Amino acid sequence: MQADAQRGSGRVVRWDAHSRTGAVVIDSLPAEVEFDADALDAPGRNAVEPGELVEVVYALVGPRAQNDERAVAGAAYRASKVTPTD
Repeated sequence: MQADAQRGSGRVVRWDAHSRTGAVVIDSLPAEVEFDADALDAPGRNAVEPGELVEVVYALVGPRAQNDERAVAGAAYRASKVTPTD
């Protein structure tokens, strides 16, 4: 795990099967945590579903979102590991 990496749990809010990218909302963060299929840690699976509960290892990769808006231009947080718990 990277030195600046943090852990949290949240729900998948978006998964695009074509681009193989998605996003998770963690209540304590002001922006979505974006991820791609390489971050999935789910043996035998290559996708997640919106609404699915996941454990996430993530890091801040851009400026923090202002106010409490979750949708920001560009990812402020990026996941290195997304593990389904459902």
